[in-house]
Amino acid sequence: MPTEAPGSSGRKPRRGRIESPFKELREHFGYTREQLAEEVGVSFSTLRAWEQGLFKPMPEGRRRLKNVFIGLAMKEGLDRKRAALWVMERLVPIPRKAIYGEKD
Repeated sequence: MPTEAPGSSGRKPRRGRIESPFKELREHFGYTREQLAEEVGVSFSTLRAWEQGLFKPMPEGRRRLKNVFIGLAMKEGLDRKRAALWVMERLVPIPRKAIYGEKD
């Protein structure tokens, strides 16, 4: 009988998850989920679901997240325009082929 890896729940990974950059940004700025959830005005469980890719935030939630991250980037010394560009590059990754003109 096969054995499971230590710490494995034996469950299959969930389908339909989407990659989320929110955790990476949150950790970059040294925030906990609780701190960011409070700052954005959502519950801890909502932020956790966004980070885990269970669902995407609605437009208002995306706007709030973007504004919080821009504010945090500005605290690190970037002006508003550069902070917005820095955050948007991480929230909306541009495909490599679009940058370098690569063909399929």
